Amino acid sequence: MAHACPRCGGELDRAIGSTFSHCPYCGAAVVRAGDAILERYLVPRRLTPEAARRALDRWMVGNEPSRWLAGSAQIEAPALTWLPVWYARTGDAHNTQAHQRRADAALVPEVKRRLVPPAGMRRLDGNSAPDEALPEPTITWTTFATDALADRTVVERSLVHVPFYRFQYRYRGRRYTAAVDAATGEVRPGRYPKRPGMPFVLLSVGTIATFAIADLWYGGAWFWDASRPHIVPIIYPIGWLAIILIARLFTAVF
Repeated sequence: MAHACPRCGGELDRAIGSTFSHCPYCGAAVVRAGDAILERYLVPRRLTPEAARRALDRWMVGNEPSRWLAGSAQIEAPALTWLPVWYARTGDAHNTQAHQRRADAALVPEVKRRLVPPAGMRRLDGNSAPDEALPEPTITWTTFATDALADRTVVERSLVHVPFYRFQYRYRGRRYTAAVDAATGEVRPGRYPKRPGMPFVLLSVGTIATFAIADLWYGGAWFWDASRPHIVPIIYPIGWLAIILIARLFTAVF
């Protein structure tokens, strides 16, 4: 069975059976996907390791991580990792829908969605290949097509290599990882030490419930007993706000 190059249409020898190959006519980088030959694309790497580190530092001083993470984390030098992604478009000439699926389950585990960034892809050939070796897919195209493309008209299909900088860092005796998109600078943190918000929520709810019950009881008693001082009902809302502010300050510190 002869195979045609997806770019130039040139006939490719059946011996192209290795996962990655190049078209001998146009130089296109191709990949075997079952009985088909797909073209390979590359998302250009636009960030340097230093720029990726700055993006990670900005994320660490945000509102979600622990307040002390930025100053206490011991961050190691990043490793550039290329994530292979199966990419397809289904539909017709007027309306198409993009589908993407990881082609490797182990690489860059922090990335769960938005695998291919909106940063533009370029065709991969012998002249545009990066210096680093691009990993071959470990999840087959057939698995992706069966799960996501069944009963759909596929108008485009390819394998896309997406670059990420992976950081490892230690914080309070534990090791964490984070990935930075080398094309857009988006940080994919994975599991990380978070700033505690639940104590604030629980304390706030408990405070409001306690003062509400007390206020209802006192309000009813005051309505029937004019001898009670009128200033006490005003103290309850003030007490609500004071305790909520104290709880919020507590969570901000930690």
